[in-house]
Amino acid sequence: MLNGTKQLQQGHFNHRINEQGPSEFAELARQFNLMSGYIDAFTEQEKKSQQATEQRVQARTAELQQALAQLHQAELRQKQLLTDISHELRTPATSIQGEAEISLRGKDKDHQEYKDAFARILASSQQLNRRIDDLLFLARGEERLLNVSLKAISLQQFALLVCTLVQQQLHSRFQLTIAPLPALSDSQWLLLDTEKFAAVLGIITDNAQHYAKQSDQLQLAVLPAENEVSVQLSDQGMGVNPAEQQQLFSRHYRSDAARLARPDGLGIGLSIAKAIMQAHDGTIQLSANQPQGTRVLLTLPLFNGAMHENTDH
Repeated sequence: MLNGTKQLQQGHFNHRINEQGPSEFAELARQFNLMSGYIDAFTEQEKKSQQATEQRVQARTAELQQALAQLHQAELRQKQLLTDISHELRTPATSIQGEAEISLRGKDKDHQEYKDAFARILASSQQLNRRIDDLLFLARGEERLLNVSLKAISLQQFALLVCTLVQQQLHSRFQLTIAPLPALSDSQWLLLDTEKFAAVLGIITDNAQHYAKQSDQLQLAVLPAENEVSVQLSDQGMGVNPAEQQQLFSRHYRSDAARLARPDGLGIGLSIAKAIMQAHDGTIQLSANQPQGTRVLLTLPLFNGAMHENTDH
């Protein structure tokens, strides 16, 4: 018994003593062993509970560290965004101011010089408006992009709409080649938020022109299939790095090549386009154009039969 109590004092709770001898001592030994067993089980449970608590603390600590790292990255992206926005808005604003001042000072300029000056002012104003539109999209939040008002539109109307909108976005120096349309079925139609889809076309056309400065050739194709219709816009510009294809759709991400070609970009256009296409149950993909440049592929579901009513989605 004395040896048993010493073992308990030393923390050896699994120690047991022989339950022998006269009945009183045997019963005392049995009760001692029961007590040791209870203490041993309780101690083991406490160890497991402590280990589980430590694991939870470690997991929470790791989560907090990850959250802090994400907040730090978000802060860096926010600073970069504010820098980009300042530069992006300052450039056309300065251009507009400069052109206006020159126009006001020029008393002896002929009519064509004034027209050229105001054309540059108009181009700068359009650039400024596009950046403001991008900022409004961000201010409205992702749920605004995902809230689309879908209306049924025939495949023929869609093809004409795409060609018209892309041509309207082109600067004067660019040449657009439109692939001949295949025979379009009268029974095929799709659901479209025309305003939101026009924004997608504006984004990809604007990118094609900005990053294809060494070439003025763009190619457009509308490709219907049985269950989907694709819009393909190809340029002969700087192209895309395959390793960066998915990152290009991340908000505020811009490749080094893109920053060199266009330092004033915000890196939000493709993320907006992807959100809008997903809201249409469609997709947007970037790939290399052969032998040079980038190919953007938009796909939308295509339906057959009688057109359904308009829907909000």
